[in-house]
Amino acid sequence: MGRKAREKTQRAVADRTVYLALALAQAGRRQDAVREAKAAMAIDPAVANDQFTAAVRMPPKPDNLRQFIASLGAGSE
Repeated sequence: MGRKAREKTQRAVADRTVYLALALAQAGRRQDAVREAKAAMAIDPAVANDQFTAAVRMPPKPDNLRQFIASLGAGSE
């Protein structure tokens, strides 16, 4: 797989994972949401944060996704 194809795949996977994390959080499945958000960050932290920021229409900040994870109580599990 070429570099451009790999980057496109990573972006798509990060995007899907971010939206899954949001849906799980909305459904009250906080631990699952944290797991998916962390998975998106493991793929590409900057892309995951950008996708999350766009999805929830927040002002751009480099730690929006990390703050979302923290708000779900990631440290209290």
